[in-house]
Amino acid sequence: MAELRKDFDELVSSYKGSGTWRLCLHDVERDLVLLIGGGGPEPEDFSAAGFKDAVSDPTTRETLKQFRTSVEMFYDATINHTPS
Repeated sequence: MAELRKDFDELVSSYKGSGTWRLCLHDVERDLVLLIGGGGPEPEDFSAAGFKDAVSDPTTRETLKQFRTSVEMFYDATINHTPS
């Protein structure tokens, strides 16, 4: 979770400044995959499937899924727009 927070903070900073935000976006997505999987069907046992950092709490998992959706919507809205 700490890595996700750090990478998201870098995404916000880079979007406002450097223009390398897309690279940071990939880091955020990687973190989410490690925490809640890739967005497809969920395995019965995340630790057995190789997700050692997976979040097991259903409420937290749902919050992270909603966060992923928001990040994806941000990407879709900004793909053709770079801040000036």
